[in-house]
Amino acid sequence: MVHMRHLFYPMRNPVHGTAEGWASARIRVPGFMKESDAVPGWKWTTLLAEVCAFVWLVLSPGLWVGETYGAERVVRQDADADGRIDRVAHLDASGNVVLLEVDLDGDEFFETRQVYEKSVLVRIEKDTDRNGKSDETHFFENGKRVRQEKTGSKGRITDVVLFDQEERPLRWERDTNGDGRMDTISEYREGKVKRITRDTTGDGRVNVWQDFQNEQPKEQRTDRDGDGRLDQVVTYDSQGQPEKSLHDSDGDGRMETVRFYRKGELVRQEVDEDGVPPPERIVEYSGGQPVTDRHDTNGDGRYDAELKFKDGKPAYREEDSDHDGKMDRFTEFDAAGRPLVVREEGRTTRFLKGEILSVEETGKGRIVFTEYEGGQPARQTVDEDGNGRPEQTIHFDREGRIARAERDTNLDGRPDTWERYQTGVLIRTEQDRNHDGKIDAKTVYVKGNRSQISLDTDHDGRFETTQRFDHPEWSMVTEVDREGDGQPEERYAYAKDVLRLKTLFEKGADRPVFEEAYDEQGRVVWSREALSGGTGATLTWRFDEDEKAVEAEKDSDGDGRTDVWFHYSPEGSVERVAEDRNRDGKADLWEEYDASEAVVSRSEDLDFDGVADIEKTF
Repeated sequence: MVHMRHLFYPMRNPVHGTAEGWASARIRVPGFMKESDAVPGWKWTTLLAEVCAFVWLVLSPGLWVGETYGAERVVRQDADADGRIDRVAHLDASGNVVLLEVDLDGDEFFETRQVYEKSVLVRIEKDTDRNGKSDETHFFENGKRVRQEKTGSKGRITDVVLFDQEERPLRWERDTNGDGRMDTISEYREGKVKRITRDTTGDGRVNVWQDFQNEQPKEQRTDRDGDGRLDQVVTYDSQGQPEKSLHDSDGDGRMETVRFYRKGELVRQEVDEDGVPPPERIVEYSGGQPVTDRHDTNGDGRYDAELKFKDGKPAYREEDSDHDGKMDRFTEFDAAGRPLVVREEGRTTRFLKGEILSVEETGKGRIVFTEYEGGQPARQTVDEDGNGRPEQTIHFDREGRIARAERDTNLDGRPDTWERYQTGVLIRTEQDRNHDGKIDAKTVYVKGNRSQISLDTDHDGRFETTQRFDHPEWSMVTEVDREGDGQPEERYAYAKDVLRLKTLFEKGADRPVFEEAYDEQGRVVWSREALSGGTGATLTWRFDEDEKAVEAEKDSDGDGRTDVWFHYSPEGSVERVAEDRNRDGKADLWEEYDASEAVVSRSEDLDFDGVADIEKTF
């Protein structure tokens, strides 16, 4: 057992001599700087308390047990008499301390090591995370602390503090994000923080500068995006509270936003987007909450929108939407600051819990009321004359697309038109065009375009007329099947809403009984009539621009070839007839007529060589 004198051996102060001197050694840490971003739990005052506690415990009464290993002696102590060693002192042959180990919390783990060289304290090492490796080191020179380092979980140094001759902090470097680079540097003068610089972008360049006066913030300049241009400047009052701040929120290099503070509390914000006074927006605050917000939305120098707050939440807003100098849009908010009612000329919008509920639009006696569900229109009514009976009712699907509609076109209080939609696209309509309570028109749409209309024009309950709009040649083709047997008796073809071809059919006939064609102006160009007898014979007339017949062609035997030609005078009477009697395609009989349509001459080609053989005058 080592004699107790080993503990109180009159060795020199760790700096100069005895154990008593060691106990009173200057291991103090003066009050550190005040920083908004100081690392929690790493305060110099805390460190001082731990070191002092350690020294006191080493010198406290308790059983000390000594061992000798060659020239080195080890002294162990159970300071709190709990049966576990919590102090170990390593002494050299002269009895001088070379290493002190201490278990401060009694968990049998020696987390603190105090290293001496030539009886002078040179280093204190701490293992705060109990991994067997030192993560906090204090360096001493001539008995004074000169440097302190802290190591992170990856073994990298995350904090370095340098001290001046009075052991006051001189410079503090930190790696706050663990990337291996010191991104935050605090500088001190006589132990008081003077400036803090930061690299928050990780590009290795300082982009935040914070100056201090009397340990209080004086000014902070920030380049948030690291583009070399300041986008925020904050100045502080003598108490270190914000007094004024400038902000460049759009990155154009100009501080368009100015904020004013009183005792550190925001009282006013001004936003000047165009750089021309007055500012376009002014927000007043009280108790840290907005009270009023005035806005010049069009930059004419007049505030055309004003928002008032209650308990920091929007309560009432007035707007001059057309910039005529008069407020014309008024918004009320609920207790949660959500829109409740928006009133403007001819329009009232209501909300429930911030979600649109309905919109009522009025004007010239017309009332349009739209109901919403889930933020989408669900139902809309249109009262054209404001008599309380809507002429239109429109229903929407869950996505807010029109699904169906009912319309009262003659304002008799009863719907007469019904529309159906698919994914917001019209696919079908039904109409009661004569307003007798029965549907007499049905329209089918394809891809939103009208494809076919079925009509009951005689209102007998049967749709005998069909209009098609998908014909490759005509814009519309109308067919009339009066007997309902699927075979139309009439067909009308249109181009750009002009009738161009009319065709009439006869039941049982394989050819049209009548056809008539028209030009772009709707004038008749030719007409063809089937002759009676069932032979297929036809007679075709051709007309001039005045719709006067100029010639006619007859197919007497229905073989598709003309065998009689009629020529008409400007007055419309027959003046010449030619006939192909042998059906060789060439005329062989010619007759001429006077104004009274009496024959005046006749010529015949008896041998069908194209030359008249007999000529006779009457």
